[in-house]
Amino acid sequence: MDANNYLKITKFVFDVFNDNRSSFEATGLVNFKVLTTNGNLKLISSCILSDDYTQDLRLSSVLEDFVIQNQINSIYLQEISNNRQNWKDFFLRLNPNVELNSTEIVKKQISIIANNPSLL
Repeated sequence: MDANNYLKITKFVFDVFNDNRSSFEATGLVNFKVLTTNGNLKLISSCILSDDYTQDLRLSSVLEDFVIQNQINSIYLQEISNNRQNWKDFFLRLNPNVELNSTEIVKKQISIIANNPSLL
């Protein structure tokens, strides 16, 4: 998966997921990559949902001045399907930890800042 084919591959897997929700197995997709808000393809196992996929928490309001590097880009909503809940379900099936609560998000951001004091 690379910058040239990630949308096509993601659309295919997303369609398979939607057609086979009850039997969809994500175990073979541990190396599945998604585009992040900073424009990089990262393993789904290291990513979290961005504001675009959640209704309950707005990361931008919690951490306005800093970008969390591993948020999933909204391009999937724009280019493939605009159904937020289906995408959220899909990403959760690929990585059950993709949806973090606000405390975990703040802890991650503090860790990033602690490791990169130049961000302040």
